[in-house]
Amino acid sequence: MPEINENFLPLWMEQIEAFPIYFCAEIPSYRKGNYEKLCKKQDIVYKYLKSNGEMAISVTDIKNINQLRKLLDVYISNWQ
Repeated sequence: MPEINENFLPLWMEQIEAFPIYFCAEIPSYRKGNYEKLCKKQDIVYKYLKSNGEMAISVTDIKNINQLRKLLDVYISNWQ
């Protein structure tokens, strides 16, 4: 079993040729601005399915390992 670290998931997805990957996640309203900037900077396509004052449900289209590495921290921090 390989060592599990921040590189494990991106490298695994690349190795099994899993791209594109579609993530559906809740983005807290206080993080939306940074999330949108990051997506635009990394050329990541995203769309909000639903939004209210507290949360937005977003789907992203991750096309490569670099995009996954950039957004993985966002998703992990939302799960904690």
